Amino acid sequence: QKKRFPKVVSLNSATFSDSTNNGSSNGELLYASPLVISQSLILGSYDISDGLCTVKYLNTSPNENETDTQTSVDPTHTRQSVDPQKERLVRDTIFSCSIAYKDDTAKDDCLDIISSLTAEELEQAALTSYAYLSASTNPQSGGFGKVSQTDARKVMALRMAHRHYVAENENKKKALAKLVGAIKWRENLGIDVLRTCFDVDEKNNFLVGDGREELRSMIRKEHICQAMFICGYDNENHCILMKYPTCSVKHMSKSDFLMTHVYLIERAIACTERRSLGKREKIVATIDYRNQHKESAPSLSIGKEVILALQAHYPERLHNFIASDTGMIFRFLWRIVSTFIDPDTRNRIHIIKGMDAKEKHLKEKISVEEATPWIRQGGMKTRDFDFNEYYMSIPFDHAFDE
Repeated sequence: QKKRFPKVVSLNSATFSDSTNNGSSNGELLYASPLVISQSLILGSYDISDGLCTVKYLNTSPNENETDTQTSVDPTHTRQSVDPQKERLVRDTIFSCSIAYKDDTAKDDCLDIISSLTAEELEQAALTSYAYLSASTNPQSGGFGKVSQTDARKVMALRMAHRHYVAENENKKKALAKLVGAIKWRENLGIDVLRTCFDVDEKNNFLVGDGREELRSMIRKEHICQAMFICGYDNENHCILMKYPTCSVKHMSKSDFLMTHVYLIERAIACTERRSLGKREKIVATIDYRNQHKESAPSLSIGKEVILALQAHYPERLHNFIASDTGMIFRFLWRIVSTFIDPDTRNRIHIIKGMDAKEKHLKEKISVEEATPWIRQGGMKTRDFDFNEYYMSIPFDHAFDE
C-alpha cells in the first residue's frame, strides 16, 4: 500500500502533487478528504485506504520564517476581471443602504459615537467594509461613484457603531469603548493587509511587502489541516462559510489559526455585503464533522482565545452556526467552550446530525441550488474545492462556484 508516486496522485476527486520527491519527513500523518489541494502544499509518500489519502511527508514545518516564494499567479488561474462601472453601481447601492435603527434615539446615539472618533479612527471604522476598502485602495475596481468618499466613510463607520451599540444593549459608552478597541485590534493584526494578501498588480503578480508573503504561506499551511471557503448563500443572502476539519497537523500555531479564520470571516462578510447590496451584515458558518480527525481540533487555549477575540471584535456578524454530524470530539469540546460564549451567540448555534434533521432545520433557509449535498439533500453545489482557483482567481467578495 505504501509506495512512491510520481508527480501527481489522483484519488476520487482529489489531486495531490509531489513536486520535489525528496522524501524528507518533517510532519505528522495527515488525513485528507477528497478536496483539491494546492500543488505547493503537499509532497511525499501516500497511503490510500478506505476512500482517504494518508500523506506522510509534508513541506509544512513549524518554521515561523518560512514564506511564500510564489510571486505570480499561475496562468491557468488568472484573476477574474471586474467591470469598474458595475462595481461602482454596486458600491453606490451599498453606501446608500439605510441602517435598521431601532428608533431615532438609537440613530442619534450612533451619530454621537462616531462624532467621538478621531479622523483616523473614523477612517478605520469605515474600512471594516470591504466595499469601502476596495473603492479607497484599488483603482482597478472603479473607485467611488455617485456617493462621495466622505459620505461613504460616514455611513460605513455608522454601521460599525450600530453593531457595537446593539451588542452592548444600547449602552453608548460601552459601545464606543468596544468600537475603539476593535479598531486598535484590527490595526495591530493588520487586517487591511490580510484582506489584500492574495491581490495582484496589473501584471498579475502578487502584491508584496507588509508581510503578505508570510500571510499567504500561513493560509496555505492552515488549509492542509482544514479547508475553509465560502460557497453559497442562504435565502436572505447571508453567505455560507464552510469548514472541513479533516486533517491531523501537530504544529498548529495560534497565529496561523487566528489569522486564517479572520481572513475567511472578512471574506465571508465581504460576500454578504456585496450579494445583499448592503442589506445584510451577517454570515452563516458551517462545519462538516463527518471526517474529522481526532487531532484536527485546536487546543482549548487556542480555541478559547480565538472565540473570545471574534466575539469581542465581530459583534452582530453571526447569523447562524451549523455544526453538522458532530462526533465525540466536538461534543466534549462544546461542553467546555460553550461556557465562555455569550447567550445570544449560543442561541445561534445549531448542532444537527443526520440528513433528516438537516432537511427539517434548513429546508426553509437554504435552497438546494445554494447548498452542498451534505447540507441539503440534492444540494447542487457539487464542485470540488480548488485552492488555487479560490484564492488566485476569484475576487475577495465572491464565493466559490458562484
